[in-house]
Amino acid sequence: MNPRKALFILTAYALPAAILIAGCGGSGSHDVPTDFDGSVLGVATDPADAEEGVDTHSTVRVSWPDHDYPPPANFTFRLDRDDGPYTWRPVYTEMTTGPESRTWRFEPTSYLATGKWYRVTITDDAGRKEYVFFRTRGTPDTTSARSLSSAEPKGAAEHRVRTR
Repeated sequence: MNPRKALFILTAYALPAAILIAGCGGSGSHDVPTDFDGSVLGVATDPADAEEGVDTHSTVRVSWPDHDYPPPANFTFRLDRDDGPYTWRPVYTEMTTGPESRTWRFEPTSYLATGKWYRVTITDDAGRKEYVFFRTRGTPDTTSARSLSSAEPKGAAEHRVRTR
């Protein structure tokens, strides 16, 4: 076999696997192969709704732990910070799948600000929404929301997850 053709075939099979292993990075859309066709009913998050004193280095975990309530075929995840009356600012996150089945993790690309309320919005294909609110520990200080690195911000303000 021609060495160039062999290298092309190897790359064609290895690249998708490497992308899945590395996580989804900053892409705005993610495809996760499963066979679910549920809804936002039964979704669980960590941090939980109304939780206070959340660490500013936290990752948001979204899962469907009850097997009677599977995840939707597609859902959208969004994390926003409360910056004042009627002002919600997007928080950029990177998505990875959790080690548990039916679990996704959304890691902010910068530290969360201290003493602020955050809103998670999970929307299914039918437009049903589940809202989760949590508050970080400390006194409000918007300057505490600093980047994790000196590079340009990465991640996405909203993730569309396809589960089948």
